[in-house]
Amino acid sequence: MDIQKRIYNISEMLLVFMLGIILTTVGLFAIGVSVSYINFLVPIMLMVYFRHKFLGGKNYFLQDCIVSLALLAFFILFSGSVYDHTWDGAAYHKTAVGLLKEGWNPFYLSAESYNLITHSIEPARNNPILWAEAYPKATWYFASTVYYLTGNIECGKSYTLIFAFITFGTCMDYFTKKTGKKRAYILSLTAALNPIVLDQFQTYYLDGAVACILTMLAIKFLELLEGVEPEELLQKNISTFILIVWGCNLKFNIALYIATICAVYCICLSLKNKKIQIRSTLLLVLEGGFSIFVMGAVPYITNLKRHGTLFYGLKGMLNGGGGQKSFGIPDLNNVERFWVSVFGRTSHGQYASLQEVLKIPFTFKKEELIYYSIPDARIGAMGVLFSGLFLIATIIFVAVLVKKIKNRAYTISFLYTMMLCIINILEYCFVPWTSQLRYIPHLYLIVVLAMYYVVSFDRSAVLGKILYCVYGALILANLFPWSTLAVQRVNAGIKTTATLKYMGERCQTDDITYQVAFYCDDFTGMVYNLKDYDINFVYTDIADINQEEFHITFSDWLYYKDINY
Repeated sequence: MDIQKRIYNISEMLLVFMLGIILTTVGLFAIGVSVSYINFLVPIMLMVYFRHKFLGGKNYFLQDCIVSLALLAFFILFSGSVYDHTWDGAAYHKTAVGLLKEGWNPFYLSAESYNLITHSIEPARNNPILWAEAYPKATWYFASTVYYLTGNIECGKSYTLIFAFITFGTCMDYFTKKTGKKRAYILSLTAALNPIVLDQFQTYYLDGAVACILTMLAIKFLELLEGVEPEELLQKNISTFILIVWGCNLKFNIALYIATICAVYCICLSLKNKKIQIRSTLLLVLEGGFSIFVMGAVPYITNLKRHGTLFYGLKGMLNGGGGQKSFGIPDLNNVERFWVSVFGRTSHGQYASLQEVLKIPFTFKKEELIYYSIPDARIGAMGVLFSGLFLIATIIFVAVLVKKIKNRAYTISFLYTMMLCIINILEYCFVPWTSQLRYIPHLYLIVVLAMYYVVSFDRSAVLGKILYCVYGALILANLFPWSTLAVQRVNAGIKTTATLKYMGERCQTDDITYQVAFYCDDFTGMVYNLKDYDINFVYTDIADINQEEFHITFSDWLYYKDINY
């Protein structure tokens, strides 16, 4: 059995499943049908058909289907074991997911209008239901489908784990052909275990999914530039189409990054064929238009129709002021904030000067490790060693460039990777709100590609072996703190689940009602966690309770007491 081929097939099947989620949900919404089991069953059937049609016929067909379903089940159930009480997750991600699961059809009603009719949640004082209405909804389509299926809203955040596995399989397929099987595992894990993925996979944040999709799109285009077998061409193009659809429906700004990757690919393809590739360029433009205006009709078209702008909800975010306010250090422009975010101490905007925040690469203070537990650290969000990894990657790229110039060994694939890294860095520097590294998680691609060039060195060279071992060890060391945090969150989640089950059982057997308050008044979406366990409750603003009279869950988001006691 070819394990690499099995991994790749399963990853492609899961990618098609994720496309099926969007296609089915959007299609059903258009005809007035809300989320149901159909939203899960149709993607499963599409996934199975794709495996039969495009990935090797009957060989290992049943095994691949079983493993794909088993992985989906594992990722979904594992995600359900941890409670997301981050602000973004608790405030508007869960709000959107819960409303969709309970019947909201965003094609025909705004989130606020639906909630006024159904009273699904009690609006908090500063309730960000606006973002549930206005933002792209791909992850919410998936999460609401899973929520409907499982009855546990926490299971819905499994999309990051699923995309991480798909990234692993995609990279395994490419790197195995380039470096051999053993080193392909290392490279593929490096790509899949992006720091933002590890930072956010136990939350509803979606920057980890962004990292995976943009990394895969870059790798897919690199593979197409280098040439694939004719019988694989259609399947590879389907994969890029899926990535474009998902990317454009994750966040507003991702469409820009997708356009950049597509543009660099079209330029390099034209240079390779020595003529402008009009057909390929037009096809990608059409795919982008379909992704935004058909699959992304909500929110792009509904925003335009209801509010007169495609980007409703982003007021004040597309200028430097908002980014400056959250960054902490005064009088820095976007370019300076970007470089400080790369070479600064991992932190959340508390430093007030460059002297305080800048550090020597590969050095760090103990207090920086605290921010591994925060999914939206303002500075140094890719780990305490990332500045050093970035510096080494830059040196490797320069060394490879010099060597290729010296030997006149130019290749289109190397030009593509160089152009992509340079243009992306320019985007990061000049596009508003990109100074925080979680917003540009595919920056980590420079580390992945640098590692690729390291393993491509002459294997008999001592220097190459040393660099491979040292760079790999540093990458691993940079990621390690997230593993301990993941275990801690699971432990807290198990205890909180036991608490909520107990509360729900008392409500049903003894007719108990609880007075509850959330750690933050904006945590509207956490209402669905209480609903999942049939807990009778009266909600009170956190500012209006005496916290000493209340119990608090192990996940530190819920204050509760029995008002019948």
